[in-house]
Amino acid sequence: MNTQRFAPACQAGISMVEMMVAVTLGLFVLVGIGLTLTSTSHSRTELDRALQQIENSRYAMQMLAHDLRHAGYYGRYVSELPVPAAMPDPCAASLAALETGMALPVQGYDAPATVPPELAPCLASANWVPGTDILVVRRAQASEPIDLPAASPGQVYLQTTAYPSGPRYLLGTGSNPAAFTLIEKRDDHSGATVPAGLLPYRVHVYFVSPCDIPTTGDTCSGTDDDGGRPISTLKRLELAADVGGNPVMRTVPLVEGIQDLQIDYGIDQPAPGASVGDGAPDTYTAAPATPSDWGNVVAVQLNLLAANTEPTPGHADGKRYNLGLAGTVGPFGDAYKRHALSAVVRVNNVSGPREQ
Repeated sequence: MNTQRFAPACQAGISMVEMMVAVTLGLFVLVGIGLTLTSTSHSRTELDRALQQIENSRYAMQMLAHDLRHAGYYGRYVSELPVPAAMPDPCAASLAALETGMALPVQGYDAPATVPPELAPCLASANWVPGTDILVVRRAQASEPIDLPAASPGQVYLQTTAYPSGPRYLLGTGSNPAAFTLIEKRDDHSGATVPAGLLPYRVHVYFVSPCDIPTTGDTCSGTDDDGGRPISTLKRLELAADVGGNPVMRTVPLVEGIQDLQIDYGIDQPAPGASVGDGAPDTYTAAPATPSDWGNVVAVQLNLLAANTEPTPGHADGKRYNLGLAGTVGPFGDAYKRHALSAVVRVNNVSGPREQ
């Protein structure tokens, strides 16, 4: 008998059911990958925002602390200056007004509701956030003195000398180098004298502004600033020279995302019968009452509130933040994440000479 052999039939394709199962499984895999990528991207974005906020707030704190540690540095001149009867004008750029202010290296305004009248000539109301503190720091630049020929026109300089007789310091501008007449001994031990070097004189007025970059000009105008999303920014007025070579106060943006600044001042009260204290703060206050109290500020507690520069969708800030003697602020209920920082800074050039 002939045996007929049958070869198995080859599969020509897949069934509809198999195809639907494969497509469904593939869709599940794609959805999982998409959700993972979305979650990773969202987490990375939030991490970047948090890191930027931390970096901005730390930089702002370091900048303020650095300035305060050097407040009252006037080169070789280390004696205490007579405290004026009235508070100095932070906006005044005349040499007489600047010299009067040297006696108060630290000056401030405690959360005013409107711009203080003496600051109105150099600080527009629209450029400042009401209820935040304003800090004034006066000092010479802590650097190597420059020679008279290198002085810039309009720049204010402090010239000091270690000679015991005659004036110990002079304040002038690079536009009139002949006014700097103090001398010092040369470094070669020859006994010969040369004109004393010059240190740039600094006046810094720190404040919180409602925007970083105004839509037009130098004044914040509202919701159109910063590309339609205004960013609260730490700024300062600083003593500089205009194009005509005259001393002026100009505005300089510093750090984005600083929403609030509150400051407490440590005052060193002299003991009964003593003319000065021991260099340590005896009490802290948000508003020293008199020029004499301001002259006795030996420490400063800085309280900053920093916020993300962009909102986080779905987030509602329900926290409260402690800002020292000013108390707590919040909850804000908006989509911006925040954190508060606090640090105590010693005013070395006031407290140091008082230590026994």
